[in-house]
Amino acid sequence: MNPKLLIVALILGLGGGLYIGKTFYSTTKTVEVEKQVTRTDVVTVVKQIERPDGSKETLTTTTDKSVAKRSDTSQTVLAPSRPLYALTASYSVNPVEGNLMPIYSVQLTKQFLGPFSLGLRVQSDKQVGLVVGWAF
Repeated sequence: MNPKLLIVALILGLGGGLYIGKTFYSTTKTVEVEKQVTRTDVVTVVKQIERPDGSKETLTTTTDKSVAKRSDTSQTVLAPSRPLYALTASYSVNPVEGNLMPIYSVQLTKQFLGPFSLGLRVQSDKQVGLVVGWAF
């Protein structure tokens, strides 16, 4: 195994992972919330006064303590999104057939319809393949 190639693959994998991870939360969505709170407090006080001469007087006092509050808030939420492209590198051997020669492969996929992706794979043993994927 070539250690230089392993280091390059590791650096590319980490860089690609960080780039793809960053795109998962690149879409922002603004949510606006409107609240209206109305509290009705009307107090009516009726006071009857009876005088010593026999006359009656009625006093009515109405106090309105109603409060109407309206608040508008808006907040920005990071919405997860799927990456459009994915680049994958792999290393494998085939011990079943007794072939311990390393096989390197590179795969590039692109999201094309909802959760489905389509791509191409190239291997060091001169094989080329078509990749179909489904993200869930």
